[in-house]
Amino acid sequence: MTTYRTAEGKHDELAFRKVLGDRIRQIRKAKGMGQDLMAFEAGLHRTHPNMIENAKIDVKLSTLLRIADALGVEVWELLDLTREVHSGGVPGSSGDS
Repeated sequence: MTTYRTAEGKHDELAFRKVLGDRIRQIRKAKGMGQDLMAFEAGLHRTHPNMIENAKIDVKLSTLLRIADALGVEVWELLDLTREVHSGGVPGSSGDS
């Protein structure tokens, strides 16, 4: 299991941002959506998704909500980093249909 804690027991912000960015990328690609379209649908600058997916910037909750809406998922699905993404971009466990 991925950990987001440093050796001192504190949350590792960069590690979390990287995994979150990967999660957003996985869902976006499973939906067949490019970064430009996701940016447009979420009302973001066209470079913003790339910076988020590559852990270059912190993401505000309001931005996560807009991304979730653009991707047609619930915001918790972006944050549920323990589950797989299946075709169609629907997160779920490997046993889900």
